[in-house]
Amino acid sequence: MSVWLNPDGSDAEPNAPGAVRVFVKFETDGSLSMMLRAASFDDMITAGQGLPVPMFDQDGRQVPGVSFFPFPSPLMTPPTFDSEGNMTDPGTSDPRAHANATMTPELVARGAWRAPALAWSAGEPGQANAGEETRVLAGVELIDPESLSSPSAGLHI
Repeated sequence: MSVWLNPDGSDAEPNAPGAVRVFVKFETDGSLSMMLRAASFDDMITAGQGLPVPMFDQDGRQVPGVSFFPFPSPLMTPPTFDSEGNMTDPGTSDPRAHANATMTPELVARGAWRAPALAWSAGEPGQANAGEETRVLAGVELIDPESLSSPSAGLHI
């Protein structure tokens, strides 16, 4: 379900002037998830330190209430095998770093998600894969979970 915010971070209707659709997913337990991609995990940490509500402290540690889950890069093209089962092409993976970030229900209830989600979602379009929609902030892409088409894609928590 799409979430829309006004530029001031308050709830918005989709057709409201200046409304921004934010690329987040609310989980059934009340937490919030965001899918991230960057050239490196260090880039994610640096970007997360500069958010209106930081995800990492100055030493690169996760702040209380925020969890960061790196996961292996997804396959872009699957491997191929000959009739004897020998791999003829190993396929290709996206070389960029991928991770999911979550905020606890307590942070979500306090509205701590609004400023970082709005800042990221209002960014420029990123380098998307296979129909994804992304936005970039400080070199890190926020991936719209609604734009994923692969059944294996999604939040890996």
